[in-house]
Amino acid sequence: MVFVYGYGDLGPDWLNEERDAAKRVPKRWLRPSIDALVDMEKQVMDANRKGNIEGIVLRFGGFYGPRAGTEITAQLLRRRWLPVVKDSDDSVVPLIYIEDAATATVAALRHGRGGEVYNVVDDEPASFAEVVRHLAATIGAPQPRTVPSWFVRLVAPYAAASWLGTRVRVSNAKAKQELQWKPRFPNYRAGIAEFSRTDKFLK
Repeated sequence: MVFVYGYGDLGPDWLNEERDAAKRVPKRWLRPSIDALVDMEKQVMDANRKGNIEGIVLRFGGFYGPRAGTEITAQLLRRRWLPVVKDSDDSVVPLIYIEDAATATVAALRHGRGGEVYNVVDDEPASFAEVVRHLAATIGAPQPRTVPSWFVRLVAPYAAASWLGTRVRVSNAKAKQELQWKPRFPNYRAGIAEFSRTDKFLK
């Protein structure tokens, strides 16, 4: 997952696979989640180096789309049970439509090089708030209510620490070049349009 790069504001630059794993985290108790990602990647690379497997690491963005939780999000929006955090549009994270994640995996099996890392994300990181508002508008649901950030920190401290204030822009250039792959849905707007056409819940 791309969160190996860390949480919080990682700056305006696009991060590539040469970027080291996060050294600092906004909250100390977020450290184990990053350490787990680092350890998982290390095991793959160690096995590749020893010749046990031809190991490739794919760093996926946040999944969305059919059977990736978006149906649940749509249901919550229709019932107005899913608020967004006020003034959180500047918190952006990389995303990937679930079908694009699958095609990238196939491309990695065909064209990937052992011992390499590839970012599998779309072309446009986005905030949770703007994605949810766009989804609501697309499916004809009421626009979500807003809640203050202090309330989220109180009732969902892990989500607040990992998402609020996080700005992560991740480049997919290496995957496009070496895996001969590109996302069919380059941003969340294209992905949500496809979701709205195909999801059984919305028919």
